Amino acid sequence: MEDVFILEGLAKRKEEAYSAVYRKYAKLLFARAYQILQDKLEAEEMVQDFFVNHVLRFSKWEQVTQLKYYLQKGIHNLCIIHLNKQKRIRRYRSQFFMDEHAAFPNSGEPVTYQPAIEEYEKSLRDKILSTLSYQQQTAMRLAYVEKHCYNDIASIMKVSRNTVKTHLRLARKNIEKYEAYFQTLLQMALVVTFIKF
Repeated sequence: MEDVFILEGLAKRKEEAYSAVYRKYAKLLFARAYQILQDKLEAEEMVQDFFVNHVLRFSKWEQVTQLKYYLQKGIHNLCIIHLNKQKRIRRYRSQFFMDEHAAFPNSGEPVTYQPAIEEYEKSLRDKILSTLSYQQQTAMRLAYVEKHCYNDIASIMKVSRNTVKTHLRLARKNIEKYEAYFQTLLQMALVVTFIKF
């Protein structure tokens, strides 16, 4: 279908126009997102997010004259915003881990003055979970705390089943990055608790 007809359909909010724009441009937008992000899973999630939160919700299609340019510019901007957000998160995580190292100086304090290991472990997990995106946190809570199946989560979040899988996969991937470091911090806590330096 020609872009001019797709734009007319989008302006009238016709379902076939949304299907047509997805069929025609999803692969191109994925390629653009992957070129910027260099991560297949993140690129897939970005394209899904772009279609769900930008294409479907956009209401001024009559002002768009070049559909391909508009879509490419949109996915480009979304990816750049995502990268900038990830940089801020990395800075936050870096500061977080520096703070956690400082929590256990080689002070030789008595055991009673050290934080409880269970509370410390929970606080670490909470901080790591707080670095996930809102969608990833929601999907994790629904899947692992409330024990919903993929289809139920998709219905609750108003996204596709594949989007739910992507959110969960990315959340697990982000958590796994810090699992080894997390264990190191806990071991450090135990050592400082039981050994005087």
